[in-house]
Amino acid sequence: MALSATFRNSSTANTGASTASSLTISIPSGTVANDIVYAALSVDGGSGATITSPAGWSIRSSVNQGTLVKILVCSRVIDGSEAASYTWTFDSSRMAAGTMVAYSGAYLYMSSNAGTAGSSVGSTTLTPSSVSSAWTGKVVNFFATRNTTGVNDLTPGGSYVERADTCTTATPFIGIEAQELNVSAFPVAGNTSSAATASQSSTFEAVSVFIQDRHGAHLRLAPGLPVVDELGIASRTTLGGNVAPPGWSTHYPNTLCLLLVQICDTATTVSTVTNTSGLTWNFITRSNTQTGSVEAWYAWAKTPIFNQTVTANFASNATTANAALIPIINADASSGDGSSAIGASNTANSGVSANVSVSLTTTRANSMILGCYNNPSTAASGTALTGTTNFRTLVSNNTGAANQWINAPQASGTTATIGTSGTLPAWNALAVEVLGGTATRTAAGTRTLAGTRTAAGTRISVN
Repeated sequence: MALSATFRNSSTANTGASTASSLTISIPSGTVANDIVYAALSVDGGSGATITSPAGWSIRSSVNQGTLVKILVCSRVIDGSEAASYTWTFDSSRMAAGTMVAYSGAYLYMSSNAGTAGSSVGSTTLTPSSVSSAWTGKVVNFFATRNTTGVNDLTPGGSYVERADTCTTATPFIGIEAQELNVSAFPVAGNTSSAATASQSSTFEAVSVFIQDRHGAHLRLAPGLPVVDELGIASRTTLGGNVAPPGWSTHYPNTLCLLLVQICDTATTVSTVTNTSGLTWNFITRSNTQTGSVEAWYAWAKTPIFNQTVTANFASNATTANAALIPIINADASSGDGSSAIGASNTANSGVSANVSVSLTTTRANSMILGCYNNPSTAASGTALTGTTNFRTLVSNNTGAANQWINAPQASGTTATIGTSGTLPAWNALAVEVLGGTATRTAAGTRTLAGTRTAAGTRISVN
């Protein structure tokens, strides 16, 4: 039976009519093993506030609306070791509100457009970023609000429903709200940004999260068809020596881990990729003729791994970089190290204004095509070609970058193209083919993937 992301329950907490140096939020009642729980906190002070999360929580987003309000979103998977509640501490005594929302049947996926959607003081219309996804699941918008006139309440826009809402009871009134949209068809792009209406004129920040169905429509596929599991994403917008997707997990044995990196503003490359789970990272290809670099690396996870940080280390410091860590199940496992899952690859670049375009010829039926590109010259990430999805974009420091996949599996011998439908002034781009395993049957009639051993009658493919 398919498992779809389903709201389980929520809990809330706030500091009431006074400030506090911490906020304790209870785990929502009724949670069971493998539920996903998100914690979202709204804290007075914005960039002047520091929040320390408890152990076991992965930070998914931390965004400020100036020095007025900060929103922090964290997550964890329920595994039976949880405390009844968890405490977030602050650098000083502050007004704060928080919520936890729990979902069953879900994988964690922070969308390419997850992040900020800020307004100026005096707004009653709160519009989150659009969320793009090639899968089915739930969009959850977390709104952090601040105003000085009264307790705030948000009316959901479009087809959103409210899942949690709480606000302090004295000025500055600090609120947090969670609103959910069901996504029953894919791909979806750009149609999830329905505005909420606030009862009080507010300053706000919003974080949009996509909660991917565990075995939704995207997994009802033939054995051997590569499928994305849980994405890890990261970006860098200040000078530093790496970009590191945090809090990343896989859920199946024999998972191909594909890392796409875009360096936007500096003539440097990725020198090494490191992590704490013992994976060996292998270079596939790069394009760095124009400023910056776009690169593809891979590793093979023989067993599931949990809450890992993968670090792409630069040869020299860069200010703007983007990364997507893409675990892919049903990839060809026959080599035992992931090399058999990597098919064709290609690179391209342009130093003059042109549509981004990099093509390859597929080598096997049902292959998955992914790629990325940078734009070192302007604050734009480009418009994806028809039939593709930009699933993690970055626009910062007058540069842009995007990761992209082709929505449909490709037939063998097909010319497949990653790119944009409009021009960018300069760019580097790459495309990679991921090969699926060959479906076979054991003596007991069980379908498996090439290179994977099972006991008779044990079903290990996902369909």
